[in-house]
Amino acid sequence: MRSLTRYASGTGLVAAAAGWGSAAVTVKIASGGLPAAVITLVELSVAVPLLWIAVLVHRWREPGIALPRPTWGLLLLGLLEPALAFVFINLGITLSSAATASLIIGLQSGFIIAIAAVFFHLRPTRLAWFALAIGLVGVILVTGGKPQASSVVGDLLVFIGMIVASASVVVASRIAQNTDATTMTAWQFTFGWLLVVPLTAILWKAGYIHVHTPVAAKYWLAAAVTGLVGSAMAFLIYNWALGRVSVGLAAMAINLIPVFGVFFAVVFLGESFQGVAIVGAVLVFIGLILFSIDSRSEAAATRVASQEVAQTRSTAPTAE
Repeated sequence: MRSLTRYASGTGLVAAAAGWGSAAVTVKIASGGLPAAVITLVELSVAVPLLWIAVLVHRWREPGIALPRPTWGLLLLGLLEPALAFVFINLGITLSSAATASLIIGLQSGFIIAIAAVFFHLRPTRLAWFALAIGLVGVILVTGGKPQASSVVGDLLVFIGMIVASASVVVASRIAQNTDATTMTAWQFTFGWLLVVPLTAILWKAGYIHVHTPVAAKYWLAAAVTGLVGSAMAFLIYNWALGRVSVGLAAMAINLIPVFGVFFAVVFLGESFQGVAIVGAVLVFIGLILFSIDSRSEAAATRVASQEVAQTRSTAPTAE
């Protein structure tokens, strides 16, 4: 029975990584008919109710859990991610390729450690710094190699969104020390949604958002699937499996996100890497592998990354 549970948990981690990895592809599809702000609004409008349903189920199963009240810290989290991070990343994906965006987002685990080292005096190993450096060189080569449909501006926006998301995860790890992770994320996404609604309205009123009606159903569906699969379901599956596996396995699952993202982009969108961009993609994956085998970084990254959904997209969303 124990081996069956471990197998199911491991499968759940892989499924969560696949869900987060699919987000870049579904956002790219939705961008064919919807602007990034609207995609983000639809995504959060789908994810937030599902997260609160999960909170209610969790509290029904464990009545002793107290619901944390909304705080300025949770508002800050909502501002950082999903509000700012999702808007930057989704806007970047509309201008870039899903495959390139997936690789850039894949660096999040490394930047979580780097930000924690600067602000919270965490001491990453030399291998962790080396892995992050290799990953950065890889991203530079990928961006300079001009993959199909790629834009340097789009790649920069995705990179900024990834940095914001990494900072959010580090902040979330401090808040979550005395807070239920599921409820914290529900509040965080609720605040994010409340911030994205007026932002979208202001941009629409100012004429910065244009929707050519009628919008085909497939674009609305892709945006909704991003919220369902790429945010809510991935987070819920990951948190269910997290308490049943080792820290190392959980961290390795997070690093599978860009693998799935690139795979889905190649299969469903027909994207590819050419020339020096191929070398860059290989370097990014080498950096992810090196980071995964660094046990200290695995533990630290998982403790903070598991607080957050998308990330890594995500997502990714304690492991203790």
